[in-house]
Amino acid sequence: AQFNYWNPELVKVRTQELLKVVSLADAIRCDMAFLVTNDLIASNWGKELSSWGYTRPSTEFWQQAIATVRSQYPDTIFLAEVYNNQGYLQQLGFDYTYDKDLYDRLNWGNLDQLRDYLWNTSPQYLQHTAHFVENHDEPRAASFFGSWWRADAAALVSFTLPGMRFHYMGQWDGLTKRLDIHLRRAPAEPAVSDVQQMYSSLLNITQDDVFHSGS
Repeated sequence: AQFNYWNPELVKVRTQELLKVVSLADAIRCDMAFLVTNDLIASNWGKELSSWGYTRPSTEFWQQAIATVRSQYPDTIFLAEVYNNQGYLQQLGFDYTYDKDLYDRLNWGNLDQLRDYLWNTSPQYLQHTAHFVENHDEPRAASFFGSWWRADAAALVSFTLPGMRFHYMGQWDGLTKRLDIHLRRAPAEPAVSDVQQMYSSLLNITQDDVFHSGS
C-alpha cells in the first residue's frame, strides 16, 4: 500500500504515530525517509493525485512532523535512511542521514576517490551523517570489504569522522554470516579476536573529547 502524504488527514495520523513512538524512545530511525518527500511523490504519483483532487503541500511532511515532535520532545534524535539528497533531509530537521557515499567509496578501494570525497565534503555536513560499515540492509563488513582486516580499516576511517557512529550487532566480532532480520537469527560462528581487540581500542580512543566536540 502507498500512503498519500498529500492528504492532510494522513499527515495528522502519521504524526500522531511518531509521537507515540517518541514517547517510548530517545531516537527514531526513519526507514527510506526520502520516499515521502514532495518531489519524489510528484514524480511517482503526481498525475494520479492531481486527478483525485490533491495538490502538492507547501511544506514537507518531515518538516511538519519533526517540528511537532520537537515541540513536545525537544531532545529526540532523528536518523534518516536516505541514499540521495541527504543534505535536503538534514535541512528538513533530521539530525543525521545515512552516509552511503562514504561506505561505497571505502568499498571501491580507490584512495583518490576517498580523499576527494572527504576533502570536498563540508565538516558541517559530515557532522550530521551516520557512518557505518554494516547494518541490517547490508552484508557483514568482513564479507562486503573482502576480509576482516580491510573491514577494520574501513571502520577506522568511518568512526573517526565527525557524525554518528552507527554500529551493528556482531560487527565488533568480525562475523561474516548475515543476520536474517525476519528470522531474527543467524548461523553460529566464532568471533575473530583481532577484530574484537581493534574495536576495544577504537572505542576507547573515540571517547576522547576531540571526537565529540572537535573540528
